[in-house]
Amino acid sequence: MIKRLISACLLSTGLFMQGLAPVNAQDAVRIGVSNWPSIQAMATILREIADKEIGLDAALVTATTPVMLESMDRGKGDIDVHPEVWMPNFESLVRDKLDRKTITLGPIAYQAIQGECITKWTHQEYNIKSVYDLAKPEVAKIFGQGSGKPKFWIGPPGWSSSKTETVRARDYGYEQFFELSTVEESLLLVELDQALKNHKPWVGFCYRPHYLFSSSDLVLLEEPAYDAAKWKMVQPDQDPNWLAASKIETAWPPISVHIAYSTPLEKRSPEFVRLISNLRVSTEEVGQWTHALAIEKQDPNVFAAKWVKDHKQQVDDWLFK
Repeated sequence: MIKRLISACLLSTGLFMQGLAPVNAQDAVRIGVSNWPSIQAMATILREIADKEIGLDAALVTATTPVMLESMDRGKGDIDVHPEVWMPNFESLVRDKLDRKTITLGPIAYQAIQGECITKWTHQEYNIKSVYDLAKPEVAKIFGQGSGKPKFWIGPPGWSSSKTETVRARDYGYEQFFELSTVEESLLLVELDQALKNHKPWVGFCYRPHYLFSSSDLVLLEEPAYDAAKWKMVQPDQDPNWLAASKIETAWPPISVHIAYSTPLEKRSPEFVRLISNLRVSTEEVGQWTHALAIEKQDPNVFAAKWVKDHKQQVDDWLFK
């Protein structure tokens, strides 16, 4: 679309617009992608816009986050874009590259949310509203299934957030009443899906956007707003006594999600960088994207083509703002 508009303007006016380089159809943009639904959705939408609206030769390259970032750091064009960089979660992965200016973070594309969730049915049936309610033994029993402590999922074993959730469970006071579980997310989601379908009590760590955690049938529990003075998290690689050294009495700090790109892309494709700079979506909308791909099993390419077609004004705002 940009390519067509530029050509039409130049032909009709005979004017040369200084600083606006014509789009070369051979220009290539390589967008990193993984099997994570939100990354898939953003990557395919970016490619659809780059292909159909800007006129670039855009392609998806499957890779892990470290591989994407290292390739972008080299600046050779193997991978130019990472569709989803969570900050400050990815701070240790990107800080050196940002300092060297080999990669650039676009503005905040959307906000992510982390906290503790229960099923809406549980919330309505038992009037559970706050994380502090979980520290009451009579409330904890609601989530039990037989003998022993009820399980509370705090995240997969390899995630740093699981350590943070361990501290939060202790400092909010509910650790003593629950067995903190760190099963892999894929197993947890099966359990959660069954709880949602059968109106069973469930409680655990959740984050949004996510194809299941974003469900309207889940309720995020209330807790004190983030306060840096009440958030001290020390990870095991920083101190063997990390648990004793940590103390958290507040909600998670705000999480911003950015589209990152290899800095040389600013010269190779300023139109695409403009798209990245202007792109804004809501957390809820990205949650809908992930639901379409992960739950409805829509083909990512078909989904992206339809979404771009159905949101023409929004896409135009990103391109021409």
